[in-house]
Amino acid sequence: MPLESVLLLVDTSEQTRNSDYPPTRLSSQVDAANYLAQSIINGNPESTCGVLTMGGQPRLLTSCTDNLGKILNSLSNLTYEGKSSLPQSISVALLALKHRRNKNGRQRIITFVASDVENTEKEITKVGKLCKKNNVGIDVISLVPNSETSIQKLCDAANSNENSHLVTVPLGSLASDVLISSPITEGSGPAGNMGQMGSDDPELAAAMAASMNAGAGPPAGNDSGFDFDPNMDPELAMALRVSMEEERRRVENNKDETNEPEPMPTVKEDDDDLQKALSMSEGDPSMYEQITTGVTDEDEAMQLALAMSMAGDEEAIKEAMEEMEGVEEEEVKKEMEEEGK
Repeated sequence: MPLESVLLLVDTSEQTRNSDYPPTRLSSQVDAANYLAQSIINGNPESTCGVLTMGGQPRLLTSCTDNLGKILNSLSNLTYEGKSSLPQSISVALLALKHRRNKNGRQRIITFVASDVENTEKEITKVGKLCKKNNVGIDVISLVPNSETSIQKLCDAANSNENSHLVTVPLGSLASDVLISSPITEGSGPAGNMGQMGSDDPELAAAMAASMNAGAGPPAGNDSGFDFDPNMDPELAMALRVSMEEERRRVENNKDETNEPEPMPTVKEDDDDLQKALSMSEGDPSMYEQITTGVTDEDEAMQLALAMSMAGDEEAIKEAMEEMEGVEEEEVKKEMEEEGK
């Protein structure tokens, strides 16, 4: 969005008590003004916005500033007062823009018309030409049925390179929803891009409007799960949503890995005799005594001696031979030679 200085003109006349635009015309203006202020400030870090009320005598509540909190605070304390004069309010706004802090960027006035316009067409046309002379664009948001003729003359007189627009809010509709797909917010940061995308697709525009309306409201009542109003900083809200989604997926992946069944350990049931034979081959006499205890059969003793000879345990062989009764040493050696063949 290009750098710009914008003044929001809110109609606070007594006629704005009317509830044909829910909940009232003034409340509908405030919601739309909040949306516009956020779009302007978030669209460019150097853009500024101010607030001026039109009821009774025009009063500048906030000069052009980039402090969004200050702007929203000024919009939250509006009261009904007298009648409004559109030409007089625009003249004061032009003077305020002339003394703006940042002289760079374009100038724009966004004015709400929520009460009957009692000024003549000549007065309206004159102030429109004054806007054009000072290179100030003017956008009008009308909440008054059947008043487009006189307001359109204002936009036509101020128009230069399509910098002035008239948006009429249908009776019973929310002004903030209508602005999403209007030329007023095209290019105004994230919200303006949404409006530009939805301008050629009514169904998409309606879906985006419903989404914006669902996310609106004070921080205490929002459903975003954050401790702040996501409309105050849409980019931060989106970054936090992405971060939370990534963390959720990571936790789910770790949970799936944790729940995977561990492979059953391979249980080796080693043969007791094999373990004993290995122990004897390493020269463990106690194991030999354990095996030979209770062996009375000469054939079994002979087989045991042969096994020990294969392992090379000469000392164990000698002890086994002494234990065997009635077996000659020559017969044992002969038997071992035959087994070796």
